[in-house]
Amino acid sequence: MPFRTSSTLRPAETRDLRGINALLKSAGLPQRSQRGLAWLFRDNPGQSSAPPGWVVEDKEGGLSAYVGNFVQRAWLNGRSCLTASAHSFVSAKGEPDRSLRLLREFVNQDGAALLNGLNTPAESAWIYDVLGYPSYPETGNLKLSWPVEGSAGPAEWLQKLAPFLPEPARRWPAVGDAIAASGQDTSQIVVPLGNARLAAFDEALRVGARLFAERSPEVLHWRVTDPDAGVPPVLMAFPAEGAIRGLALFRFNKPSRASAAQLDIIDLVTLDPKDREAVQALLQTGLHLAREGGAARMRLALVTPPLMGLIGPMLDSAEKEVGAAAHAFHRFNVDMPEPLTRYWQPLPFDADHGLTLRAMPVQT
Repeated sequence: MPFRTSSTLRPAETRDLRGINALLKSAGLPQRSQRGLAWLFRDNPGQSSAPPGWVVEDKEGGLSAYVGNFVQRAWLNGRSCLTASAHSFVSAKGEPDRSLRLLREFVNQDGAALLNGLNTPAESAWIYDVLGYPSYPETGNLKLSWPVEGSAGPAEWLQKLAPFLPEPARRWPAVGDAIAASGQDTSQIVVPLGNARLAAFDEALRVGARLFAERSPEVLHWRVTDPDAGVPPVLMAFPAEGAIRGLALFRFNKPSRASAAQLDIIDLVTLDPKDREAVQALLQTGLHLAREGGAARMRLALVTPPLMGLIGPMLDSAEKEVGAAAHAFHRFNVDMPEPLTRYWQPLPFDADHGLTLRAMPVQT
């Protein structure tokens, strides 16, 4: 092996699993299995030829920094472009300069029309601020969550003991029971691949006047087949039959060993930008799904003013978490019309929210 005199910055590969997992573990972030990393790096239909991330390799061959680069194809008025989301941004302790080298690699890529850090943790927000990345207007630091009646989190004394106890596994949630209990005209799409209703929905989104990440059957099939998800993400359509008016993607997760399980809303999109009935039916179904799965809350980690209007009365029962630092950072690499909010209303689907959640342990 040739002698290395300095660190090397290069695209991340699946062979980097051990080094990437060591970095993720040091930061308290969820780790990936070999199959899970291949799913993320190789199988994503929208990744195109863009690197799935970058690493800094030291002279001994170990990794000292990593950032993921999640790329999707998006559509506006029938024209396609690429969007890229930075995620899992982590470096070894005492080496912030190396992590900054990685972020420069992300921001300097020219293949994507839109770069974002929509899911940026508070401790990294200052970096995007320095780079001149604005946050989404009005709601860039807002998250919504709905407590689930009868599903309290663990007691404080139990949270303190959590690192020393086996993590309990929950029973597998019965999605059909949750839909029936909700009384809503919704249905689960278990196998998106080849689904004609989904194809028609995606086709209509593509030609519309709003910028949407692709929701083709192929993309959604990839989304629900994450090998590391524990409970596979739940894809829900409204109405149950006929042409789809609204679509939601839910994902069970457990942020830490000591925390309560929660249900994250990864996607909540409608063909008609004013379709309150579809949004509220999907949210009500989600609340029953959260209860069925034993989650303490249902969370929407990224919200826009137009979506808040569609949520309607359910907004009154939502807990509103306003962060001290913004998280919805973005930059367009191409000239786009103003105002931005008229045609781009990002959701967790548009970033890495659905890819970097810690799985909720379930009984097998």
